Formats: sequence, C-alpha cells, structure tokens
Amino acid sequence: MRGENPVTIANPNEHSPTDIIKKFFAAFHEKFGKKLERHFTDYDFDKREEDAAHVAYMFERDVTPGVSVIFEMNADKHDPSVLVGFGMIKSGQRVNFGDKEIVNQLREHYGVEEKKAWSEWFICFDYLMYEGEEIKLINSDGGYGNFVKLFDPEKFDKIVDSAVEQAQLVFARLKQS
Repeated sequence: MRGENPVTIANPNEHSPTDIIKKFFAAFHEKFGKKLERHFTDYDFDKREEDAAHVAYMFERDVTPGVSVIFEMNADKHDPSVLVGFGMIKSGQRVNFGDKEIVNQLREHYGVEEKKAWSEWFICFDYLMYEGEEIKLINSDGGYGNFVKLFDPEKFDKIVDSAVEQAQLVFARLKQS
C-alpha cells in the first residue's frame, strides 16, 4: 500500500471506509475503554441512513432523575471530525440534540465550563487532532487529510495512540460523584 496515490487508497470502491472505521474504533476501545462499561457501538457509515460512527461508555447512571452521563467518541457525515466528550442519556435514550437546561445543570454538578459550538449537546468535548489536523473518519470537503493516513499501518497506530491520549485528557475533566 505504501507509495500508492492517496486518491487510490481512499477510493471507497477499492477499500471500504467502514472497514477502517471499525478498525479505528476497535483499536480505540482496546486501548481506552476496555475497563469501562460500553453502552453502545455503531460504526457502519455505509450501511446506515445517518452515516455516523459512535462508541459510548456509561460514565454515571442517574446523575439526576432519568438522566445518565456517557463518554462518547463519534463522527458523522455532517461533521466527520472525530470528537470525544460527555453526552447524556435521558429516559434511556441517547440525546442527540441537547437539553440546554439539563446540560447546564450537569456542568454545574461536575464543575465544568464549556463554550464551544455544540456546547448545548455535550457537557464538555474536544475534537481529536493528529499532526495539526482534525482526525476525520471519512473523506470530506474534497481533501483526504488524516483520512488517508488511517490506511498506513504505522500512521494508523500513531493516530489511535494520539486519540487515546487526547480522550484521556477530556475524560479526566469530569470526576464521578
């Protein structure tokens, strides 16, 4: 695979993006989440209408009545950059669009301040970076960036290690009560 044109490597007709996404999530889980209770995993970009990849771990159940906190890593077709952060489950369902009042209560509970875009969806989060670029799990915006690097076995391992280190920093921002 070395020396191949990045366009050829990232061509979905020759290599399935889903395969590399599954490999990335499995490697992340092996290094990061093995000791955590996995809440759900879903990473078939090419088999779901939503075109999203997620892995989520239960962080704390019933922080407030009916609301549990999860730590998740995800990306989707609308925002293919991988992010890690704390979201919530409300009445047993993952909350995709935040409840600003509950998110603010949870931030106060955990002593977290978050001012990024999408901050009403997550208690706190960060985009994962590698070599000064956001890690993306699909080819987007006509550029290959870190997506094509995932096909290189040496870069793949370095990207996973970098993702785990960054996820640990975000994970450390909240302490279970």
